[in-house]
Amino acid sequence: MATGRHPYGLFAKRALAATVCLVAYRDGVPAAVLGYTDCGDHRAPWMMGTDQIEGHAVARFLLEFGRPLVRSWAQEGKPLRHRVYAENEVHIKFIKMLGFEVDETSHHYGPLAAQFKEFRYV
Repeated sequence: MATGRHPYGLFAKRALAATVCLVAYRDGVPAAVLGYTDCGDHRAPWMMGTDQIEGHAVARFLLEFGRPLVRSWAQEGKPLRHRVYAENEVHIKFIKMLGFEVDETSHHYGPLAAQFKEFRYV
């Protein structure tokens, strides 16, 4: 999920670089955009939610749809791994429910040296 900083620019960057980019809708309105980017030796999965993602029905749908989707991406051969903002507890909980393992320790990353945790599909 975006951290609230420049969400349109972040979305455009992710969508344009994506190997796979899918949109989940709620009542005809985008609720989440998810996909992965092929990074050579691995794939970096990502997801961005909109205000429509709030609520149990959408979360339940994304988990029901997302678990098999992530599993199928993992079975295609390349490992799935990426980073998550260490303070984004909602996103960390969600990616764990999708089947990812998240490191307990965090590392500085990016121009602002923000804390991120590595995650991988197991």
